[in-house]
Amino acid sequence: MPFQQFVTTSTGLENIAFSYGTSSTGIDFSEVWQPIEHVSLGLTGNWQDSVYTHIILAGSEGADGNVLQRQPRFQARLTPAYDLPVPWGNVRFQLTYSYIGLRYSDPGNAQVLPSYQTLDAGIISEIGEHFEVRLQGSNLTNELGVTEQDARALSGTSGHRAALRSGARFSDARRTSS
Repeated sequence: MPFQQFVTTSTGLENIAFSYGTSSTGIDFSEVWQPIEHVSLGLTGNWQDSVYTHIILAGSEGADGNVLQRQPRFQARLTPAYDLPVPWGNVRFQLTYSYIGLRYSDPGNAQVLPSYQTLDAGIISEIGEHFEVRLQGSNLTNELGVTEQDARALSGTSGHRAALRSGARFSDARRTSS
């Protein structure tokens, strides 16, 4: 796979181009436990061991075995929820705790992007079978989490965000069983 990146060096901007392969082993999980009616606890995430292989970089040794950039080895989300039946449908109240593990910003694994956690909340109202309204807030604790930018620039995601969304769901009423 070809790769190109512009980096700032002591002599100015330099274009680095190389090719590489990858190797990945991992497991994804998605579970929901409903201990009592209307209450649920969801757990989703993945663990992966993803590394570069067969790196060809002109003029230097490769980074074979380095972790793929921006890919945490572990990440998970825990979501408790309460579903409230109402005459027009259903209203769901939920919180989500997310953990994103340590990552690297570059193929050489020199720029560490530290792990971070966020807390999100939402209310989702289903109105009939085909319409829903969502009120969602993300990163309620204002956690600083550098995601995919240059770690040396001290930039990343922080701040609160709220969103109000509506949508429609359509199903194929013509579907028949054979």
